[in-house]
Amino acid sequence: MELIKQTGPHCLPCALAMFLGKTFEEMIKELGHDGTEVAWPEAVGFHKYRGYHPQEIIDYFYSMGYSMTIIEAMPAIGTKGSMLQDLWYLTTKQAEDRMQKYFDQYCGIILSDTHAVAWNTYNRRVYDPRGHIYPIERFPCVKEFWIPLPISDTAKIINNLPTMGCTV
Repeated sequence: MELIKQTGPHCLPCALAMFLGKTFEEMIKELGHDGTEVAWPEAVGFHKYRGYHPQEIIDYFYSMGYSMTIIEAMPAIGTKGSMLQDLWYLTTKQAEDRMQKYFDQYCGIILSDTHAVAWNTYNRRVYDPRGHIYPIERFPCVKEFWIPLPISDTAKIINNLPTMGCTV
């Protein structure tokens, strides 16, 4: 994996390019836009930009022969807008152990609320488009981990699962 430094608010396409071994320019061309269209002119800072919806990235990976699994760092369920306690809640330790399991097995894209980086499980390093390579412990507040897998690998996994009424 090669480090690509962002020159604007382009952390996600830079992280995707690093993961795929492409250049930033190739990534923007393949995605069809750079995410900087001003969609909300009244917003402040990078919040005014269009950015990317996760479904765009899923569709992109599918077109490239990949499926993509999104792992949430702190999954919880409950009623929307209620003060009720979540029905499924992980302790911080449980959540960290759960994410570590995925980081140990897969390369992918790590997201916080405001930033995206590439993760290389082979050398155990984060490739940050801000221009740094460092261990995962230095990345603040993991929100999601996106794991793209070649569809042929996904088919192998599916073939080993019970059919649950669906055949391959």
